[in-house]
Amino acid sequence: MQYLMRLCADFNIKVPYLSRLASTRFDEDVEFRNINGANVPIKNGKLQGEAGFNILMGKEYTGYKGQAAIDKLLQEKQGHIKAAFYHDDIGDIDIFWGDESAGICHIIEERKRRGDNPQKLLKELPTIIERGIVGENANFPGVRENIIYKGRIVIVAYELRGHESSAILTAFRT
Repeated sequence: MQYLMRLCADFNIKVPYLSRLASTRFDEDVEFRNINGANVPIKNGKLQGEAGFNILMGKEYTGYKGQAAIDKLLQEKQGHIKAAFYHDDIGDIDIFWGDESAGICHIIEERKRRGDNPQKLLKELPTIIERGIVGENANFPGVRENIIYKGRIVIVAYELRGHESSAILTAFRT
């Protein structure tokens, strides 16, 4: 990296962010993968960085609320919808397709893996959010909230991969 910086300086080549990149320390367990033309860091199977977040969130769809928002993401299998739900104690709640670690995709895959019916749980999401009681998530106090209703839990995150949000991470039966 030092050689590259010196070479650029010798030929008066200005490379934005090169000095910041030179001082960046990458963890050994981070791999880079080319996704849609972007070199995206992946750590522990999760997309990282701004490009990773944008890929995780995908296209924004508007005009959908509640069950219609869930149905739209099930149809598209990508993307996100801001303010798809509302809870008095939390405010607007976003929903996103996501991946195997968070979002609607995660809910489907994890419920299938555990032998549950993901479609039934997805149909119950609007009711859980609307009627549920909000409680702090003991594992992530101040960062995540649980919405609990009749043995079902929806976890809402206030931070998602380094970005401020109020998004549904997962849902499950207790």
